[in-house]
Amino acid sequence: MGCLAKRFDLEKLGVKVVDRPEEANVVIVTGPVVEKGRKEVEQALGRIPKPRLVVAIGGCALSRGIFDKSYSVVGPADALVRVDLYVPGCPPRPQAIIHAISKALGTEPAADKWPTPEGYRGKIAVDQGKCTGCGACERTCPASAIEIVDKERRRTVRFLYDRCTFCALCQEICPEKAIALTGEYTLATERRDAAEVRVHVDLQPCAICGRFYAPLPQLKAAESRISEREAETRAFKDEIEISNRICSECKYAIERVRKGKELILRLAEGT
Repeated sequence: MGCLAKRFDLEKLGVKVVDRPEEANVVIVTGPVVEKGRKEVEQALGRIPKPRLVVAIGGCALSRGIFDKSYSVVGPADALVRVDLYVPGCPPRPQAIIHAISKALGTEPAADKWPTPEGYRGKIAVDQGKCTGCGACERTCPASAIEIVDKERRRTVRFLYDRCTFCALCQEICPEKAIALTGEYTLATERRDAAEVRVHVDLQPCAICGRFYAPLPQLKAAESRISEREAETRAFKDEIEISNRICSECKYAIERVRKGKELILRLAEGT
């Protein structure tokens, strides 16, 4: 509804709102499709003549968002109909919606970009040089919009715009200050799986079993923080560095062997 404000002057872009589906050639889906409304949505879509442009707007329409696990939600828009354009946001700015639709129609808006207010939370920018792949952002994200995938020697951190609510908790929790929400809001894409940012970090192999078990930059960051307190950690600095090169499973195995030897010695002394 914000797009209908007079200052955006949609008619100059060749866009107008119609009362009947038969008169439309662009349909906007603005939320998840629920079981009770599924029939009405399908009937409305069936009445819109082809060719038509279907636009999914906002996280709920793109991926069901925070309602993903709800029993009453049938699915996102593309579960019912082929979607031509995805506009991420929770919600996206009216300017982002207008920019996306006008671009899809080939009628660029008069003002190609509108300025954003101070403190606006838009597209996520991640500093690859600072990110350690620690996973703090993934554990904090309330919308499950961050995924971590470990494969062979590399960890991939995925920031998914189709689920993101742009709450900025990832920015606040990042210990390395590697994440920042920018003023960029034109995030429309023709492919939902392209609405993301990826960061890659190398994994550290275990010195004993060879299994890749932890992000190498995270281990280096931990050692750097420890070295800053050299007076307190000098006595066991080498032990810490060795420990950081061994996975948790091997550490547990070493500890079990150590305790087993202590038990054998006590038993031997008792006999």
